[in-house]
Amino acid sequence: WEHAGEHWILEVGQLGMIMGVGLIVAWRVDIELKQRLIAERTSASLRLLNKVGEVLSNTLNAESQLPQVVDEVQRALDMQAIVVSLAAESAETDPVVVSAGRFIDALIVRTKGAIGDFDAGKNVSRLDTRTVIVALRTESGLLGYLGASAPQNATLTTEQSGLLEHLA
Repeated sequence: WEHAGEHWILEVGQLGMIMGVGLIVAWRVDIELKQRLIAERTSASLRLLNKVGEVLSNTLNAESQLPQVVDEVQRALDMQAIVVSLAAESAETDPVVVSAGRFIDALIVRTKGAIGDFDAGKNVSRLDTRTVIVALRTESGLLGYLGASAPQNATLTTEQSGLLEHLA
């Protein structure tokens, strides 16, 4: 009887050690999965930034490439609407407005109210949990703005907002 009791204690000890090692391995696998997902999102963001930069830098007239770029950004970030507005070059010309997505007019109206913030030096304006407006600046001053709105039942993530800021 005494020998059988010692045997059970050893079995329980071995089982405890195996479970402990299994928990540590599972924890490490979970950490690796999270890091891989972060790396994949970062890679996708960098691919988008590179593609936008390549399209805009390989042409003399960047305005002609804006519709393609706006469509690409709208698809890649899964936005409901994106609007890019570039200030008029002179009093005789109209501003250049390029948009993609649905409910564009509503986004344009909402962004016009936030443009005054950009004149005061602000670069990013979050209108609500779904909408962000980013100033497009050059060394000479304010060039225009980029407005983006997430789908109806979604919120704009900090990653999406940050990527839009980097695009600007």
